[in-house]
Amino acid sequence: MEIIRIDETSMSEPRVAVPDSAVAIGNFDGLHKAHMTLLDTVKNIRGLTPSVFTFDLRRSDCLTTTEEKLALMENHGIERVFLAHFDSLRDMSCDKFVSTVLRNCGCAAVVCGFNFRFGKGAAGDSSLLASLSEKYGIEQITLPACKYNGCIISSSEIRKRLASGSCDDVTAMMGRPFFIEGTVEHGYSEGKKLVPTLNIEYPEKAMPEHGVYITVCESDGRMLAGVSNVGYNPTIRKNHVTCETNLLFDSGDFYEKKVRIFFLRFLRPEKKFADIAQLKEAIMNDVEKAKKFHTEASGMIGSLVSGGLSDRG
Repeated sequence: MEIIRIDETSMSEPRVAVPDSAVAIGNFDGLHKAHMTLLDTVKNIRGLTPSVFTFDLRRSDCLTTTEEKLALMENHGIERVFLAHFDSLRDMSCDKFVSTVLRNCGCAAVVCGFNFRFGKGAAGDSSLLASLSEKYGIEQITLPACKYNGCIISSSEIRKRLASGSCDDVTAMMGRPFFIEGTVEHGYSEGKKLVPTLNIEYPEKAMPEHGVYITVCESDGRMLAGVSNVGYNPTIRKNHVTCETNLLFDSGDFYEKKVRIFFLRFLRPEKKFADIAQLKEAIMNDVEKAKKFHTEASGMIGSLVSGGLSDRG
């Protein structure tokens, strides 16, 4: 996949010489099901290169990092991404954005969602984009809302469900489970005495409700059943948020390895226990529930996480 980084100063020369791009435009945080309809639309415009115009977002509330977003787009068949920093274009007028940015990206067709906003102060909407696109000879397509149980699918709605531990809703709206990535590091000796875990720092990303989750850990292409705790672990008293994952049926040396944790089901909120004995009892109960879930759902786990990055390449 070709990645073309752009800003206002780079627009003096066309980034693509001949208009040959069908461009889906938006933030694409999370690459949820509504976003995927935009990608599918540009893929189905014959004779044009399926492309995306999006922003390099670096915020702690994002559902996907920029690197994850790009990998998901490539996995879905996008061939070209125009990647911009929001601050470099935020004061650009709507007319200039279409006449300069989109035209210089070789945009022959542009696809957006019904609630798309653009230009300085988010002054432009999909109707204005359609008018300006016609003015500059660009085909424009606006897609309607995508809904789940009567609710419009959006990144903000998914973040709310994630923060309340509603993993089933998050998975349904994203088309895959929410996941985080990190490098396994050494944890606290107290925790290791209770149950061995893979410990990673929680990344700069949207935060689920602190607590215990049934998870899948992907490492070196292997999908490993797990149960994870996200939070401060108040019984052991940590001062930063981590994700600690107990592998239910596997073991090995994972230190310094990169892993990906998929969140499948919320079990219970984080709790401070009176002592280590009560914590251990709770952990054993969590493990038994997670083992039961993974045993009963073993046939569907692969299809659940296949919408992520595990099938890349």
